[in-house]
Amino acid sequence: MPTLSRRDALRLIAVAAAAPALLSACRGEDVAGSAMRHAANGAMQPAVGATPTFFTAHEFETVRTLAGIVIPADGRGPSAAETGTPELIDWVMTDELLGDPTSRQTLTRGGLAWLDAQAVDLGAASFVAASADQQRALLDRIAYPETAAPEDEAGVAFFSLFRNYVATGYFSSPQGIEDLGYLGNVARSEWTGCPDDANAYAARTA
Repeated sequence: MPTLSRRDALRLIAVAAAAPALLSACRGEDVAGSAMRHAANGAMQPAVGATPTFFTAHEFETVRTLAGIVIPADGRGPSAAETGTPELIDWVMTDELLGDPTSRQTLTRGGLAWLDAQAVDLGAASFVAASADQQRALLDRIAYPETAAPEDEAGVAFFSLFRNYVATGYFSSPQGIEDLGYLGNVARSEWTGCPDDANAYAARTA
């Protein structure tokens, strides 16, 4: 069985997260209306390079560093740090239309502090200041929940959430959408409906 690249594995996470909305669209449900109502209430995703409104400067630097490690630049596209993903994560922290932000704020900010504390234990001033090898060693400890040590539980919970944020942010960016090969915004002369396999799946899960 071929080994999935990190980018492909995270692409699957992003696609799986979007699947309910795609199936709802195939069933004729008002997915776009929900998004438009969200925008009408003043929720706007930030531009690349926007000043963070939730994270401190140091926290945001850590978010950018982590995003670039989770999805690094390769032959298929830029790193997540370059696509507005860190700015999107900052926005998610305070957007109350996504639900009460308290728990995600606490988990994310606590996770960033946890990484800094672990880096200090390794002799670095912070996670950002740690060497690439030290950073990777720390993330390897929390990237695999089934094998992580009990004392790393807080880090595991944070990184699982953060990795999902990065996958969602990257694969909803223009660069990520191109990587996905998504054609939903391409004009067609006629609409013939969802593919048969999507309709069959929708019928089985209805």
